[in-house]
Amino acid sequence: MRCAAALSTHPIPSHATGDVIADLLQKADRTPDLLVVFITPAFAGAAEDIRAAMQLVLKPAQFVLASSPCIIAAGSEVTRGPALASWACWTDDREEVGLTHFPADSPSALTGAEAFASADLVVLLASPSFANLAGFIEQIGCLSPQKLICGGLLSEAVGPAVLLDSSGARQALTAMTFTN
Repeated sequence: MRCAAALSTHPIPSHATGDVIADLLQKADRTPDLLVVFITPAFAGAAEDIRAAMQLVLKPAQFVLASSPCIIAAGSEVTRGPALASWACWTDDREEVGLTHFPADSPSALTGAEAFASADLVVLLASPSFANLAGFIEQIGCLSPQKLICGGLLSEAVGPAVLLDSSGARQALTAMTFTN
């Protein structure tokens, strides 16, 4: 798997998006298998436009956008102000990377935990609206005690959490799976 990260702290969302897209295009010979975009709350109002531009130009096979009050990328940390960071990966086989979204009104994501049994690594991004995150993580861990599980809970301390899928729909939980 090959990965690349890019970061822009330009205060105008369209400029920051262009900066990150340009950085990723320089590092790629094909479209990413997975593109994960993080924005600070300063860019939350432009989240849909950022999503659309990233998808239009980079054409990732799978995509997720999340807001966070703090972003770490490309060797830097941004704790205040506008920022946009992106992480892209390219695999030898697209079957190695999976992306599953759970909307806030999902009756029970706990029944979906079995889908992650074969993954070597599960990365979770969850909004505070996702009910029973601890139970979900416990179920994944019980399926395979050696499985690596990591991720983060999005903060609503400085505005509503934003977690968008490739269609622009808001999600409560996104699970990225990686299998060797």
